[in-house]
Amino acid sequence: MVPQRQYRYGGAVRLADGTDFLKLLEAIALGSVYYDPGIKLENESSRNPKIKRRSQFRIKSHALATLYTRMERLDIPAR
Repeated sequence: MVPQRQYRYGGAVRLADGTDFLKLLEAIALGSVYYDPGIKLENESSRNPKIKRRSQFRIKSHALATLYTRMERLDIPAR
């Protein structure tokens, strides 16, 4: 029998406000935001391998404040 997945979420929520393109450029310059090329090769052993691109920018959660002028944390009580 395969164990059933269970999820649990915490009560901490972060609300952020006030960003612009210059903040993104600053975060890239600091190394907080980085490019992840995300290339996936499918059917590599066949005659027609297919490349899927899912490139995106990433940031670690502790560095999110570099993208915003204001960020606050709220603790939401569980029901």
